[in-house]
Amino acid sequence: MGSMLQRAAAVLIIGGILVLAGYAAYAILAALFRSDDVPIAISLAVSAIVIGFAILMLYVIVDRLRASRTERFEEVD
Repeated sequence: MGSMLQRAAAVLIIGGILVLAGYAAYAILAALFRSDDVPIAISLAVSAIVIGFAILMLYVIVDRLRASRTERFEEVD
């Protein structure tokens, strides 16, 4: 029972953080592209950084999930 509650809490916390981070990224990118004061090079550079970071995070998450399926831990004394 406790383990299930811990997982539910973790899912809720991580889900909330992801929603906030996604909204923040959207707001920043929308502000960059809507503003005429920001040079296009800066807008493209920030977009590339955000997209690259998202791809990297997705790769890390998928890699950890795959590794967790095959990891076998033995009891440590």
